[in-house]
Amino acid sequence: MGFDAILIMLVISIVIFLIGFRILRKRQPAKNHFKNPILWITTIVSTPLIYIGLIFLWITIATHYPQRDFNQEKWIKDKETRYEYTDDLVDNEKLIGQTKAQILELLGEPDYETEVTMTYYIGFSPRHFIGIDPDWLEIEFINGKASKVRIYNS
Repeated sequence: MGFDAILIMLVISIVIFLIGFRILRKRQPAKNHFKNPILWITTIVSTPLIYIGLIFLWITIATHYPQRDFNQEKWIKDKETRYEYTDDLVDNEKLIGQTKAQILELLGEPDYETEVTMTYYIGFSPRHFIGIDPDWLEIEFINGKASKVRIYNS
């Protein structure tokens, strides 16, 4: 465990202890609450739980991104935020059954193309948390029509 984690947990434990101490002092003003085992146990048990909860909250916030309905104008205008629209294209199967010409009209020129696939750069999606590689939208064709659409990380 790094120094930063220890420091954060120390701050959390001090805050928990002070809040508990204040609550106990209001209920029983005449007692010395520094020796109260319930206060110490509560502080010791709840500190790592709160720390872990904060980590999960941070990961949730860091990996969140808006999932928008497909917008052709924004798709063509900003390649770096295309990942916001790909879930709509894939989940709702908007490209399945379309020909290459129809997809070219809708999505524009692909970044890579073979006889059976078209691949579009969609930017660095936060869905991978610490992604260092960009994401891609790949469309596979069978008999000239889109049969499979997937998102992958290179």
